Amino acid sequence: MVSDDLSPIKTYNDILNIQNNTLYYYRLRAVTPGGTSATSNVVNVIAVCNLEVVVIRDDGGSEIICSGKTASMSIASRIFGATYQWKRNGVDIPGATFANYLAAQTGQYSCEVSVGGPSCTGTSINELLVVVLGVPEAVNIGFDGDLIQASVRDADTYEWFYNYERIPDANADAYRPTLPGVYYVIVSFGECSSTSNELFFGVTALPPGELSGAMEISPNPAVDEIRLRLHYPQRGLLRLSATDPRGQKRLLYEGLKDTLVWDIKLSVQDWPQGLYILEIELGERKGQKKLVRQ
Repeated sequence: MVSDDLSPIKTYNDILNIQNNTLYYYRLRAVTPGGTSATSNVVNVIAVCNLEVVVIRDDGGSEIICSGKTASMSIASRIFGATYQWKRNGVDIPGATFANYLAAQTGQYSCEVSVGGPSCTGTSINELLVVVLGVPEAVNIGFDGDLIQASVRDADTYEWFYNYERIPDANADAYRPTLPGVYYVIVSFGECSSTSNELFFGVTALPPGELSGAMEISPNPAVDEIRLRLHYPQRGLLRLSATDPRGQKRLLYEGLKDTLVWDIKLSVQDWPQGLYILEIELGERKGQKKLVRQ
């Protein structure tokens, strides 16, 4: 007996433990509440392994990849009831037993496909060569006179960014900034790229102020909210302002300071990323602190 399943099925697939080039006999009878039918005629079926052509398909990703990336590959035709074993340079890859695979190492990749056991096994007729390039050269930027200079001078391409937006036509190994803000560069070596450190241009030093040493900002750098504290005995009218990365100044607070320690919480979630200068004016005295909005 092959199956005793009494569900109302009209077709049957027998794929388990089937041997290649073996003749199998099948017949059928129906079971109903009223009884059992006579046995049907016998059908002869020979099992033939049809895995002569198994093809690996490149899934649109490049076969030359950067370190840390992967190349996607899969079996071109999905085979019902099949099991898969991917190989690199002819050696089984542990755990690589699905119809697709993400390769992260250099090598020749192939796949062995089996249906119903080891008697019906086929290996892909093509192999996919994956080449993993080395880690891209690290790039740093710094000031060279009035230019911001990349440490790498022989990259294929350069893309400069200001306040996290691409600068049109800025594609040399150096850039002359004109606006205060955050600058960095992405350099490319063939298929791979490397991003530099961020460099703040604009306010490089704060003017002297009696209140600067009494100001505290936390956290700094900040993402969503900061707390600013001023520990100073003087009381009176206090004004708090912020100068953004573009050099624009705006008033954030104005009110009476009547305690030894004055503090305020500020939401910076909607502030553009970059370097800000927070300034407190208390009577004739001033203080400034830098804030980095990440």
